[in-house]
Amino acid sequence: MTSEHLRDKKGNLLAIVLYAGKPEGEGVRFFTSPEHILQVGCMVWPKDHRIEPHIHNPQERTTVGTAEVLFVKRGCVVADIYGTETTDVRSRALHGGDVLILLSGAHGFRFERETECWEIKSGPYDANTDKVHIGH
Repeated sequence: MTSEHLRDKKGNLLAIVLYAGKPEGEGVRFFTSPEHILQVGCMVWPKDHRIEPHIHNPQERTTVGTAEVLFVKRGCVVADIYGTETTDVRSRALHGGDVLILLSGAHGFRFERETECWEIKSGPYDANTDKVHIGH
């Protein structure tokens, strides 16, 4: 599995693209760092591996912004990722099995053919107040 970090002109991390493919090695690999508002990782374990049942302790967290993960199950979508300036754009074509982690900046999508995606967002999320269209 290969990954690409997309940054704005100031070097701020906007998104991480995970291209479909077999992950290397065994264990857990996180693609986001602990300080990001969303933790995204991949687990690869052999048959009969076991993770003991567990519960996560309640933690009070304060986050600013909304992070998203887009998993492309099938099809093709072009993601346009914008930096803090709306003219600072980079585009990536995503296909079945690819994952896009959106951490900051703006974004839009163009569907090149019939596509099925799963979207995961940090919440709570209010579609009426949490989104501003940038006019592209």
